Amino acid sequence: MLYDLFLLPDESIADKYGLKVIYDNHQFHTSSWLDNDDGTGFPAFLFNNTSLYPQDSSGTPKSASAKIWWTNWWNNTFTYNGTDGWRLQADFLKKIVTTVDKHHSTLGYEILSEPQVHSRDQWSKIGNYNTFITNELRKITSKTKIYSMNIPIDLKSPINVNPVNLAKMTPMNKKNVVFKFSLYGIPAVGYQAKKLELFLNASKIAGVPLYVGEWNNVKRVATIDTEGKKIFDISESASDISQADANIIVEKFKELGIWGLAYWGWSFVPEKIPNFNLITVKFDNSTGDRKIITTKYFDIMKSAYDTITGKPTERVFPTS
Repeated sequence: MLYDLFLLPDESIADKYGLKVIYDNHQFHTSSWLDNDDGTGFPAFLFNNTSLYPQDSSGTPKSASAKIWWTNWWNNTFTYNGTDGWRLQADFLKKIVTTVDKHHSTLGYEILSEPQVHSRDQWSKIGNYNTFITNELRKITSKTKIYSMNIPIDLKSPINVNPVNLAKMTPMNKKNVVFKFSLYGIPAVGYQAKKLELFLNASKIAGVPLYVGEWNNVKRVATIDTEGKKIFDISESASDISQADANIIVEKFKELGIWGLAYWGWSFVPEKIPNFNLITVKFDNSTGDRKIITTKYFDIMKSAYDTITGKPTERVFPTS
């Protein structure tokens, strides 16, 4: 089993306990500039044109600001102090690589998690971007490079989310490259089954293995957002995962020969969705110590891996 980490306080701990680490370059809602509350990702100096990218104007795929920004990103039109945006990101990732590549726990690096696609002509442009970044990283590391599925994954979208277009995102040099996607449900029927088939076909066309960087069981319900638009939000009460569910999902991944998988999620920050929490942190007021306590979902995930793969997971901690 392989696992996805975006924060590790001490790489020597990973070395000591036999962890396999993928460093995840994550963005959520594009940037904290566009989403002051929850956004992460690109730095504020790439949003200097406040007429196009008003602060806190939302960085979701439905946002007008995000659509303009990502279009310019795929066209590589941003510059800062004379250096273009793609080069800036490559240099940033190289700093991470030079810091952690020496550790035997380091398995690889994800270029950019869940990039946004807003038009049909952007698929090939993402392929150019992924090619550039992987080629730059190859200059200093031979370890695995991971590129990610896009968002939104709408099977009826006008941007044509299909296997052929997904395969266009693949770097030209496919050596030691894997394709990451997420799956939040049992892939038996309906959307989750179609989504899995979509990425399996894209993987075959691209000629690269698949990595499930996030898996769980999630239920979404229709709701109305602050702008009066219909959206599908995660239901806290309906979202859950049983041992039987986890076993079915992991068994399916094993059957398909998935390259690696990581349960979502492992974090010191508690989530409002119960089955997103593998741990809780208990604070001792008298000593000031914090103790990590695993939840029942940790046991479910661990048992599924042990039962289906036949390999113990005592020394492996999935994180993302």
